[in-house]
Amino acid sequence: AGQLLGFLALHPGRTFPREALADRFWGEDTPATARQNLRAALSLLRRALDDTLFDADRERVGLRRGAATTDREAFDALLEQASR
Repeated sequence: AGQLLGFLALHPGRTFPREALADRFWGEDTPATARQNLRAALSLLRRALDDTLFDADRERVGLRRGAATTDREAFDALLEQASR
């Protein structure tokens, strides 16, 4: 769940197919088990965090833009500022 959250936080405002996420994080499992693990991880994250942070439907999952901040975003912003 932590790695899934980190991945989604690195791509704010972007959604990913559930199948792709299940394969990315649980690819060594059967497809059915991978999908179940994704559902369980998302359920855990929704309980631990505000459910409105997620942009999710039956097909895709992501974090809403501005829902989280990362060091990477701050670093990229500083690079952008320095290049100006």
